[in-house]
Amino acid sequence: FWLRGRFGKTCILIEPGRLVRKFVFLGRENMREYCLDENSRASLVADFHKGGDDSSLGDPVYHVHVTTTDRPAKFGTHLSHEEKDWIVARINRHLADPV
Repeated sequence: FWLRGRFGKTCILIEPGRLVRKFVFLGRENMREYCLDENSRASLVADFHKGGDDSSLGDPVYHVHVTTTDRPAKFGTHLSHEEKDWIVARINRHLADPV
């Protein structure tokens, strides 16, 4: 997980009606395309990873979450909180005012 965050690269392309997420790690590419509609928005969502003991949920790990017509697009776990806030605001501004 740490290696993917440290050495992986994520590229996001947002066009009217679609979002493309490309992840490159050690020369291998993984690309997914998502369909967007008028209800698509970006937000920060927390996942809870289990801690050492089974009774606790662990610390929250936030990622950028974009609602789509099918499954959500998730990325940006390893960005700083300020970077995540910035990208969420930029995506929402773009989705609200498509060119």
